[in-house]
Amino acid sequence: MADKQLKEEMLNEAVRIGDWLLAKAKNDDSGLYWECTSMDMKRNVTWEKGEGIYSGVSGISLYLLMLHKITGQDKYLSAAKDSMQWVLDFCRKNPTEFYSFFTGRMGVPYVLLKMTEYTGDGNWTENALELAKPCTGLLNSPLPVDDLINGSSGNIIGLLHLHAAAGEKWLLETIDLFARHLIQSAYQGPKGLYWDRSQNSISGLCGFSHGAAGIGWVFLELGHYFQNESFYRLAQQAFLYESYFFDNSTKNWRDLRKGAYNSEDEEEHKKAFIENNMGFFTSGGDMNAWCHGSAGIGLSRLRACELFKDRNAQLYELYRNDALTAIEKTIATDLEAKNPYAIFILCHGSGGNAELFLKAYETLDDEKYLSLAEQVARKALDSRKTFPYYLSGFRGANPQGKEEEDTSLFMGSAGVGYFYLRMLAPHDIPSILIPKINATTSLPFPLSLPEAGKELLKKYLNRSIVMAEKYRPQELADFFTNNPISIDREPLRNTFLTFMEKTVSTMPPREQNCLSDILILEREKVRMDEAIVSHSYLGTKDKILNEQAEKLVTLDADAFLNLKLTLEPTVKIATAEWDWSPANEKEWLNNINLEPDIFPLLLKPTPLKILEEPLSPMSYTILGGFEDGNTVANVRLLTINAFESLTPEQEQMLTEKIIEQVKQALLAGILIPV
Repeated sequence: MADKQLKEEMLNEAVRIGDWLLAKAKNDDSGLYWECTSMDMKRNVTWEKGEGIYSGVSGISLYLLMLHKITGQDKYLSAAKDSMQWVLDFCRKNPTEFYSFFTGRMGVPYVLLKMTEYTGDGNWTENALELAKPCTGLLNSPLPVDDLINGSSGNIIGLLHLHAAAGEKWLLETIDLFARHLIQSAYQGPKGLYWDRSQNSISGLCGFSHGAAGIGWVFLELGHYFQNESFYRLAQQAFLYESYFFDNSTKNWRDLRKGAYNSEDEEEHKKAFIENNMGFFTSGGDMNAWCHGSAGIGLSRLRACELFKDRNAQLYELYRNDALTAIEKTIATDLEAKNPYAIFILCHGSGGNAELFLKAYETLDDEKYLSLAEQVARKALDSRKTFPYYLSGFRGANPQGKEEEDTSLFMGSAGVGYFYLRMLAPHDIPSILIPKINATTSLPFPLSLPEAGKELLKKYLNRSIVMAEKYRPQELADFFTNNPISIDREPLRNTFLTFMEKTVSTMPPREQNCLSDILILEREKVRMDEAIVSHSYLGTKDKILNEQAEKLVTLDADAFLNLKLTLEPTVKIATAEWDWSPANEKEWLNNINLEPDIFPLLLKPTPLKILEEPLSPMSYTILGGFEDGNTVANVRLLTINAFESLTPEQEQMLTEKIIEQVKQALLAGILIPV
């Protein structure tokens, strides 16, 4: 245990931070509030007032509530109450659909539940329930994300805490909605599952706040709360994905971010693309923090150790070894490395990383891990003696012309104070970095292993599944029963494709032809997806091809007609014999009653998905004319000859349409110069 002097210093510093926060607080008719630093997509930093845990008032309120728990000083409880009243008023006046747990509104009900838990006042819980009801709006975002810090998976954590406290039926229904969304949103990696594709990453991210570890942890909590094996298996798949990206040279899980966020980044990406430097687009980085890297990933594995210790000895050892690896990396980065400007915030500082040591102390029952956390605390206290303030997570940010100490829980001094409180009472002050669910429920969650497997495959093979359910329902049911999600088996997608090929081959000719048609199309999309080595590379390629095309489309008419173009190598023109477009879903089953025809499609890999676009007869003729390389003039003539007896005016109009389609295909990166 920490020596008396260290405990006294940590307590004094936690109190000093609390008093500083009270002095910094502003007051209006609604109550107390603070402005915290915030950063926009262009990395501009401002001071804003908001409701969230991460960099908003409820995060600071939580700190003050826990500070009162340690000190018993009423001024902190009073400030926590006043500031949460401000949060409630702010939320009522500012409706939103952004209900993520850490950075959005769903974290507010969590803090309100803590207010009830500590004060005994059930009104806080009633407010929490009222505030949480619009949370499904998060799924209406044009580009929804599923990560823990900003997305749908974190929402599930808030809902589980609410159900454990209040048990209302609508909460179960909403948890079901979000859990199924999370399963259906999963992507199949080289191994395991990942989420959230982006042109700013090599592949789906590893890590706790933005990556597979955090979502895997959410599945662990779902499995624990409902005692449901399906969720435990999904968690294992998320961790399996990260294992694939473990880098022995750095002893860390690779940071797969590779974004172009400013002009310098863009030039670096363009240079690597032009030089065909695929290593740049596939190598990944080495960061260690709660948000990215070992410290956060280790937290997810320690929670897995807690839950599998009495369930599965083999998995317990697997995840214990992962946790020990994460601990060794964090010792190297936060205790052995010399950094005169170390930060101690929760998100990506040593205060957050030390949570790994504290959780290891709790989970593995070994005081040597507490000793490691104490070393971090001493470094933090020494830093405060060196600098007049704790460095913000937005280091160098000075939106008001000078460096200022941030107030927030995750990027500022409130979080450093929270770290001290965790050190003082690790069993009494709950971790906000991994707010686990202690309770369980006797209510079953209606998700079996076979159903979970089917839901996973719908992203890639939904049309094949729909047809198989109609014409081979028993064989399909047997397949999912006999091939449960497991880290010890071949990826389910591959197994299903093999199963379908064998099943289709035994069908009567008409059924065989129809199901083979959609299976071939979906298998080709899977093949294209597996061939992608970097989503960032695809994004950079599209930008560069677009820039080149913008110059080509301005050529004069004769020069443009003389251009020799071809299909971009990853683009494929496919043909189906029936209409399988998503918009035609209600008619898929009727295809078997229709005579085959030609339905051309364009398939193109993009950072987000394999684009599947139906082609009109004219577009099919135009793009098909470029498959082996051809001039615009030749393809124009080929397309015109496909029409009968055109008048000169009609030919001119058709020529204009052909040229316009060629230009659009160039701008979209479908056609490129030979």
